[in-house]
Amino acid sequence: MPDNSERMGPWEADRQEIVHKRANGTGLYSEIDEQLEFRKAVARLATDEIASVVKPTDIAYFVLADKLLFEKVRPSADRVPMLQNSSRRSRSIPGNLWFVPNSLAQGYAIDTKSLIAEEVFREIETLDAGERPTIIVDFHPKPRLYIYPGGISQPDISECLDLLNKSVAIQDIEMALEGSYRLLRSPDQMKALPLWKNSEKWYPVEKAEDAIQNQVIHALAGRFAHIADVRSEQPSTIGRTDVELVQERGLPNGSVIRHALIELKVLRSYGSTGKPVSDRIMRRHISQGVRQAAHYGNANNSKIRMLCCYDMRKKDVGDATCFEKFYGPCKDRNVHLKRYFLYNSSAALRQAFDNIAVSEGASPLPE
Repeated sequence: MPDNSERMGPWEADRQEIVHKRANGTGLYSEIDEQLEFRKAVARLATDEIASVVKPTDIAYFVLADKLLFEKVRPSADRVPMLQNSSRRSRSIPGNLWFVPNSLAQGYAIDTKSLIAEEVFREIETLDAGERPTIIVDFHPKPRLYIYPGGISQPDISECLDLLNKSVAIQDIEMALEGSYRLLRSPDQMKALPLWKNSEKWYPVEKAEDAIQNQVIHALAGRFAHIADVRSEQPSTIGRTDVELVQERGLPNGSVIRHALIELKVLRSYGSTGKPVSDRIMRRHISQGVRQAAHYGNANNSKIRMLCCYDMRKKDVGDATCFEKFYGPCKDRNVHLKRYFLYNSSAALRQAFDNIAVSEGASPLPE
């Protein structure tokens, strides 16, 4: 039996909830949303096409459709059941504009072989689908995914993924986490999933870790859907992992690559009830995260071991001060450290931006 007798500092009151928390099934994409499932399905369909004997050259366009859009395209498009089954579907994937559900169980196709991309974009907008999530697969010469989360009418938030790149580097993970951080860093940006119980007093919500974990899972799954699964709360003999990037698809039976293991910690000045949390307790909290990343990473043979700290304290002390006593131990244990400071207001975030501008030579504003 595991030893749960050690006291848990400011989380002692939550002992029963923490001790009895159960694993979430396989841990794959907890609280998944339809756009994430859409990305995953298209990426995997595209990688299957690339691996086929006949190499595709035409472009495939996928639009995530809702009920109204399906009704609009049905008269002019061909229905293709079992879209993900290459031996049973009645139409090739490339050279078509597809209107699909998030699972890609079936699709409605319009032939685009004789059209250039601009003409296809006009067709999408003619159907009032310019703001529907869209993914374009360009198979030739280098297969790439062009992802438009807000639709082709919002190209400013598009991204491009190289489908031939099957490696995962620490820089790739940080890029994905930076994207999720932009949604977390101030209360106005996180209205759908609040992190603050009382932002004016720096009181986080009780389950801030869960909310942050959910955002991290979504960010990593969206970025690495063509390479690996994102798994959370995986049980082991020494505890549960927060987030893992695990590849089984495309490998020989029984083979697995554990690209990354990421542990998450929230740093607080106060608990959700307003009880102060000392710097000493926070140092112990970081130490615990380093041990978890190191031990879970060793046990799972993870290629990358990472501790990400989301700092909700009153003052941004900077990475050097926060991690001063941890750089050496983390280097010895092969654990990469990353910290993201969360602001308690949009005004505080704007002030931080202005402080950076002043540090780079801008004249300070009068008080």
